[in-house]
Amino acid sequence: MEDQHFDVVIIGGGINGAAGAQQLEARGYRVLLAEKGDFGSGSSSRSSRLLHCGLRYLAPGGSPWEFARHPSRLKTGMNMARLAIEARHDFATTTPTRTQLSRLYFPIYKGGAYSGWQVDLAFKLLGRFNAGKIPLKYDRVRGKNIAAIPLVNALRDQDRLDSVASYDEYQISWPERVTADVALDARRLGAVVLNYVEASLVQRIAQGWEVELRDQAGSGIARVTADAVVSTAGIWIDKVLGKHRAGKSPKVLGTKGSHIAVELPPSCHGIGVATINRKNEPFYCLPWGRYHYFGPTELVYEGDLDSIRTTEADRDWLLGEANHLFPGFNLKPEDIVHTWSGVRPLTWDAALPKGNRNRVLHDLSSDGLMNVFAMTGGPVMTHRSAGAEIADAVAARLGVKGPAKAVKYSSEFPDPQDDETLAALAGRRPEPAWLTSLVDDGLVVHLSDALMRRCGLPWYRRLSDADVENVALHLGTRLGWSDEKKNQEIIAFRQELAVLQQAVP
Repeated sequence: MEDQHFDVVIIGGGINGAAGAQQLEARGYRVLLAEKGDFGSGSSSRSSRLLHCGLRYLAPGGSPWEFARHPSRLKTGMNMARLAIEARHDFATTTPTRTQLSRLYFPIYKGGAYSGWQVDLAFKLLGRFNAGKIPLKYDRVRGKNIAAIPLVNALRDQDRLDSVASYDEYQISWPERVTADVALDARRLGAVVLNYVEASLVQRIAQGWEVELRDQAGSGIARVTADAVVSTAGIWIDKVLGKHRAGKSPKVLGTKGSHIAVELPPSCHGIGVATINRKNEPFYCLPWGRYHYFGPTELVYEGDLDSIRTTEADRDWLLGEANHLFPGFNLKPEDIVHTWSGVRPLTWDAALPKGNRNRVLHDLSSDGLMNVFAMTGGPVMTHRSAGAEIADAVAARLGVKGPAKAVKYSSEFPDPQDDETLAALAGRRPEPAWLTSLVDDGLVVHLSDALMRRCGLPWYRRLSDADVENVALHLGTRLGWSDEKKNQEIIAFRQELAVLQQAVP
C-alpha cells in the first residue's frame, strides 16, 4: 500500500462513505475507502432505522406555526422530506430484502399541537413529492374504529383522541449489513476498501494530499497520496480535520439518540406509533421482529465519541415516555431486551442549539484545504443520493473519468433467519454460500463483525454463552484463528453485547 496514488481517498466507512466509494468507482475513479472500525459500526448502525416518508421533517416541534416564524426551517424541512420520499421509493424497490413494511399511526389529540387538517395538509404535500412512487396509503381513522386497532387501542387518553393518521412506513431492517454490501460492491467495482484502518490527513504535497493509514488490528503504517480527500467520518469529522482547521467553527454537532427494545403482545406485531414526546420532539414505538423499540432521545452529546452508551438516565427517560404513551403496559427496566445509542453527525449551526438536519457537503477550499470535502447531516436512508452528491463534487473538481460501471444494489446475503443462521455459524448444518462468502471476503476481523454486522443475530434474539462459544469455535476455525484468538474474541464480543443489553450508570 505504501506510496500508492489514488484519485480519491474516503475517510470513514459508514453508509455515506461506502456509498461515495461505490459511486466514484462506478464513474471510473481510483478510490480508497478506509474505516477505523468495521464498516457500519458507528452511527450508521445506531439510528432509528426508519426509511421514513419525511413526515418528521414537516413536524417542527411544538407547533407547525414555527415554520411561519422560521421560514428557513420550512425550506430545510421540505428539502429533507423530498429527499426522504425519493430514498424511500428507491431503496424499497431496488433492495426489498433489506426492508420491512409496517403500518404506522400518528395520534391526533383534541387540543394537541397538531390538528387533523394540519396532518392532512402535510400528507397532501408528501403525496405530491410521492407522485408515481410506492403509495403511502394514507388514511385518518376516527371514532369507534380506533378501538379495533391493536397497539393504538392502548394509547393514553382514549377519550381525548380526535383521530389517528394511518400510513405505510418502511424500516431498513439491517443498516450495518447494507453498509457492508455497499462497501463490498465498491470493492467489486475496483475500489480498495479497508476496515480497521485509521486514515488521517497529513499534508498538502505536489501530488495532492498525503494520507497516513494505521492498521488498528495490527501495527502496520503506510502513506498514500490522493488528488482529493472526502471525510465521511461522521461525528469524528472535526477530529479528522483537526490541525488543518484549527481555530475555525466546527462542522459537526452530535446529538445522542438512544432506544430501548421490549416485547409487546403478539397482536401488536407489524404495527407502530409515531408521535411527539413531552419535549415536542419526534418519538416512535416501532415493530422489530418479535420486539418493539422506543426512541429516540435527542441530547447534545459532548462525551467520548468512542464509548457511546445508553445510560440509566437515558433508559429511565425512554421508559417514562413509553409509559406515558401506553400507561397500560407499565414497562419496567427488567422488560428491556436490549438498548442502543448512537450520535447523529448533524451540521453545526450557531443559530440551532441542536444542529441543522440538512445534509451538507462542505467544500473546504475556503479553509485552505483544496480538493478536500466533508459531509455532515446525512441520514442512513438518503445514502444513495449522498454518494451521488460526493461523486458529482469530485467530478466538478477533478474532471470526468471513465468508463462508467454499473453499481449493484441487491445482495445475495439473506436476511437473518434466527435458527438457520445460528446453526450455520456454529457448523451444525452444511455451509451455505453466504457463509463461504463471509469467510472469503477477508473483512471479518472480529467475532462481532460476523455476529453483529454481517449476520445481525443479536438484534433479533438473545445469544447464550454456549451459542457464542460454538460460533467462535466453528467460525474461528474457518478464519484460521488460534485457540487464544478465539477466546479473546469471545470475551470482546460479550463486552460489546453487554453494551446492547444493559444501561450504565
